[in-house]
Amino acid sequence: MQNNNAITSLQRLAELLKTEMAYEREAHARTLASNHFGSHIDEPDCRYPVTLGNGSYNALDQLVLPLTYDVGPDETDSDFEPGKTVSFFLLGDGGTLRELPLQCHVEQADIGTLTVALPSRAALQSLRTHAETQLLGVRICIDTTSYRVMLDALSAAMRSTDERFIRLRDTLIGPLQPSFRSLPRLSFPWLNASQQDAVQRVVEAQEVAVVHGPPGTGKTTTLVEAIIETLQRETQVLVCAPSNAAVDWISQQL
Repeated sequence: MQNNNAITSLQRLAELLKTEMAYEREAHARTLASNHFGSHIDEPDCRYPVTLGNGSYNALDQLVLPLTYDVGPDETDSDFEPGKTVSFFLLGDGGTLRELPLQCHVEQADIGTLTVALPSRAALQSLRTHAETQLLGVRICIDTTSYRVMLDALSAAMRSTDERFIRLRDTLIGPLQPSFRSLPRLSFPWLNASQQDAVQRVVEAQEVAVVHGPPGTGKTTTLVEAIIETLQRETQVLVCAPSNAAVDWISQQL
C-alpha cells in the first residue's frame, strides 16, 4: 500500500519546484526588460565583453567555442560552471540588453576564459557576424530542462508500483525505519574506529545509510572502502557526486 505521507511530501516538493521555476522565469523576463542592465555586467552570472576564439569540435563531436574576457582585480566569484546554460547578448545605448536567440552550455570555466558548446555551425557564424560590429556578452540564463527533469522524476516516484522502490521512498520521506542485515564484523586496520563503523553500517544497510562528518574526517576514504566492500557482494555500484571533480577524486582513489 502506498504511504500518503510520502506522496504528500513529493506533491509539496513538486509545487515548490514549480513556484521556483515561475520565479526564475519572471526574474529573467524583468532583467531582459530592464533599461539599466549595464549596471549588472559585473555580476557573477555575467561576462562582458567577451572575445571569440576559434571554434572546433571536441571528442564528443560538439562544436565548442573558447571565450576570453578581462579579469577584474577582485574576481573570485563566478556562477559559470560546466553544464550551465548560457546565452549571448548585445548591450545597446542606455544599457539596453538584446539577447540573441540561441542557447549554449558551458563546457569549461576558468578565470578569464570560458568554453561553450554551440548548437550548430550557423550559430557560430551568427556570433561572428554580430561581433564584427558590436561587443558581445555572455550570461547564465534560465534553464527549464533541469526543472522538467526533476518534475518528471517526482511524478515517476509518486506513480511507482514497484514494491522495493516504494519501501525506499517511504524510508526516505515516510514513516518506515531503515533496516539492516547482520554481517560478521569487517576489519579495516587502515581506518579509524568511526570509519570502520561507517563502512560496516553501509554494507549492512538494506535501504539507505547516511554517513555524515565535518571536512577532513575521511568521508571519501570511507566511501571508497564501502564501494570496494560492496563489490564483494554485488555485481555493480553506482556512484554519484555533486561535481565532476568529486567523481574524479573518487575514481582516482579507487
